[in-house]
Amino acid sequence: MTSAGTPAGAVQVREPQGPAQLRALEDLQIRVWGAGEREVVPASHIRAVQHAGGLVLGAYVDDELVGFAYGFPALPHGPWERGNGLHSHMVAVRPGRRGAGVGRILKWAQRTWCLERGLGWMTWTFDPVQGGNARLNFHHLGVRSREYLVDFYGTMPGDLGGGQPSDRLVAHWDLEAQEVAQRAERFAMGLAPEPAPLPAGAWVVRRRPDGRPDVAEVHPAGPLRVAVPEDANRLFRDDPETALAWRLAVREAIAPALARGYAVTAFDAGGYLLERPQGPRS
Repeated sequence: MTSAGTPAGAVQVREPQGPAQLRALEDLQIRVWGAGEREVVPASHIRAVQHAGGLVLGAYVDDELVGFAYGFPALPHGPWERGNGLHSHMVAVRPGRRGAGVGRILKWAQRTWCLERGLGWMTWTFDPVQGGNARLNFHHLGVRSREYLVDFYGTMPGDLGGGQPSDRLVAHWDLEAQEVAQRAERFAMGLAPEPAPLPAGAWVVRRRPDGRPDVAEVHPAGPLRVAVPEDANRLFRDDPETALAWRLAVREAIAPALARGYAVTAFDAGGYLLERPQGPRS
């Protein structure tokens, strides 16, 4: 479907075929998230979704599975969604391959897959304290977020859950938006997104020198900034008390703002930007 890199080490994206290739997706879930068997989406279920018209894409390097994406058709559930779309439930990249652009290749392949089928938007959930995911979503892909889900999946075990409440932001990706199309063109040319000037905003959560969150008592009007921890995974593993403090600080800053009509529009300088959207992208 798509590839990147040198011919010998290119990332190729294609649909997994047959039981063995689908079972490999189970193994990769365990390696990526450290999940027990109860948390793994089984190959039989993925096969059923694939047969029913859902999205299942594998990323391969020299026939080795290094990542995959899995999603299913979704009905509109907000005023910003027109027609049907896709909910991307999982995108996983094998440890040792992270930071090499595999996740971005999979997301842009998902966009192509959707547009070929007349689907104009995608959603997915992600942990709001994970800055790396936030930067991918807002800076590289151009998503917006208008929904904050408190403890959406229940307490999550494993390396990326940390036994914390599973708060999630919902990424909404308008696949046909001009700024998204421009990012797609630059990605296809091997270029990073063009930097865009952002309003200053008032920091309502800052990162203290000791690594803990510093929370403002009053949220001012106008654009807002919300910091996230420098390394959430390390906190999950080594300092769960500070990890929980960050979870609650980010929740108490973002969730009420979204309820007041703000949207998360960018991630830069270690934190989110929240604005009251105007115009057709609102």
